Amino acid sequence: MKKSSAMIVFLLAISLLVPLFPAVTTVRAQEELPVPREETVIFEGDHEYTVFDSFNTFIAQGVQWYAGFQQVVMEYDWYINLATGETIMWRIIGWEYSDDYKTFTLHVRPGVTWSDGEAYTAHDIVFTLNMLSNNPTLYGATAIIDQVESAEATDDYTAVIKLKKPLPRFHNNFRMWGGPYIMPEHIWKDVDPFTFKFNPPVTTGPYVLDSVIPELFIFIWKRNENYWAKDVFGMFPAPKYMVWRTAPPIDKDFTDLVGGQVDSPPRTFTWPMIQQAAAITNDIVWANYLDVCAYSWGVNCKKYPLSLKEVRQAISLAIDREKYQDPAWWFTAKGTNAVKYMFADLAIFDKYTIYPEFDTPFEYNIEKAKQILDDMEFIDRDGDGIRETPNGTKLSFSVIGNPPTQMTHPATVITPDIAAGLREIGMDVRMVYYTSTIGEQRAAGDFDLSDWCTPCCDSAFAGDLLYNFYLYHSMFYKPIGESAWGYELRWTNPELDEIIDEMITLPPDDPRAIELVRQAYEIQREELPFIPIVEAKYAMVYGTKYWTGWPTDDNMYQVPYPWWPTTLFVVLNLKPVEAPVTYEYTSAWFIGAVPAFTGVDGVTYGPFEEGQFATIPKVDAERLIDEGLASYTMPGISDIKAGLEQLLSSMAEVTSAISQVQASTEGLGNLVGLASQINTLIAVAAVEGVAIILLAIALLVRRK
Repeated sequence: MKKSSAMIVFLLAISLLVPLFPAVTTVRAQEELPVPREETVIFEGDHEYTVFDSFNTFIAQGVQWYAGFQQVVMEYDWYINLATGETIMWRIIGWEYSDDYKTFTLHVRPGVTWSDGEAYTAHDIVFTLNMLSNNPTLYGATAIIDQVESAEATDDYTAVIKLKKPLPRFHNNFRMWGGPYIMPEHIWKDVDPFTFKFNPPVTTGPYVLDSVIPELFIFIWKRNENYWAKDVFGMFPAPKYMVWRTAPPIDKDFTDLVGGQVDSPPRTFTWPMIQQAAAITNDIVWANYLDVCAYSWGVNCKKYPLSLKEVRQAISLAIDREKYQDPAWWFTAKGTNAVKYMFADLAIFDKYTIYPEFDTPFEYNIEKAKQILDDMEFIDRDGDGIRETPNGTKLSFSVIGNPPTQMTHPATVITPDIAAGLREIGMDVRMVYYTSTIGEQRAAGDFDLSDWCTPCCDSAFAGDLLYNFYLYHSMFYKPIGESAWGYELRWTNPELDEIIDEMITLPPDDPRAIELVRQAYEIQREELPFIPIVEAKYAMVYGTKYWTGWPTDDNMYQVPYPWWPTTLFVVLNLKPVEAPVTYEYTSAWFIGAVPAFTGVDGVTYGPFEEGQFATIPKVDAERLIDEGLASYTMPGISDIKAGLEQLLSSMAEVTSAISQVQASTEGLGNLVGLASQINTLIAVAAVEGVAIILLAIALLVRRK
């Protein structure tokens, strides 16, 4: 009782001294972004972007890699979904060859359009092929010149291409990562392809360029509202914007991930980091996936004594592959697997691996490795623990690897460990850390060993092991001293050349082609131009605070790697997370009895009696006010304030009158004491009057 009366008096006093408090509203501050966060998917690249004003794929530094252009802006004619084995005919409906495989006919899908509304036609395909044929130094021109005799569009949807030789695999030129991007003829026909920046790009993809922010290393792509696949396939992306940006330092990126400020970080999060993030937030998912390129060591096969296959075999025997498949070493996923083959262990290659030539495991046998070197008379001649060849050349090599600062890839720790372990068989292998200069030296043949990967993309995407051998054909060989990007290992074999020359003229599933693959693999497996170690697996992590539909371990509907062109189909599968409802709250007085009710926020409020005060959702407060049951103003406060103001005014008049009396009797000393007593009585009377009023109010409210 006393607490209730005291609170009423306190609230009354506050109401007399300050205006009533305004309604209280709770609002969450929005993260500062160049586009609305809830409409945007944020991807990140693992390197610093440098090219912001050009999208020309045919020249050096003509376009920025891993910044959205190759993922959701440009498109290919057809795709391979390695996660499911599905072939996706996208901008085309199919192709056929002539009986001699020297005429290739491609059929364009009607309804495909460029982002400016122009139709995508066979004329664009023919134009691009002819542009490359007429400009030998453009990227992608060499293969087209080597293969294409002529190209013509017989109508808007049919391209007929005459080939210089039987090429039953020519269709792969139009597959993802298989050949050049097809360009819009109406944009490119009157420009210099060596200087044209193609900015803004006109493409068939679902996004177009919105803006770039170079100082923040950001590309912003905006949805093409007239994207052709919406009408043709009923497929249209939910996100309005795509943001691609250079990832911040890993600690900041971790904070961004758990805070929902990035949706798809790059391949820099280790498996322990992903699990740590999962302990903090439920708004992430992940997908562990086997890469098409196994982690390997590449060997300079023209540098003695690494030019000897026996030395390469000894190195392979000295590597404990089972050790490195453990998550403690391969920490970008839940561990991995030791390699079985000279290529990644993908289901698409099952048609080959059923044969006995592929059943030669990679053995870990230190004693066998030593014996091979002993038989070659590669022995330690000076007692320093390092073997020498008969001519005195030490088995002392360097291996190019990641710098110690790049601790987000397992090779950074595995490569030095392998190098140190080779001392057990009498080899001295020291680390050389990769830089662009080292990369140029490697291309020129100035290296011994290097982190490497198995030949991957073309073989995997085509499901055809021809490409595992093709780049070792002697036609690509360049002597040490000449740059040979992509062909740095410089391994050649005359027998392999003959096999490749025949294989390339046969369809991949031809029984003779399968037989030739078996022969080629035996040669490659024995000579080991590169030394496979473990399968490369990566766990990609995604934020789900704003978007769902990402590939996961339980739903691997598409390859989860965001640097792949198939990111297009991941984006088309995303759905927005329903935004949480926020409510505004306010305080109100109840001026009538209100039974218990469920507020708009789902919370039960009340019951309330007349005169009570509470904080409730603003929507409910407005409803009760409209019903005459609540008010933002305390009941009766206006009348009380008016009465007190009148009382104070009257007291001021009395005080003024007494002052006049005091002045008129100033000279009468015997009246001074009387005046003082009068003032005291007036003050006491005023205090008693205020107290009586407050007590009356308290009793009144209490009765109600």
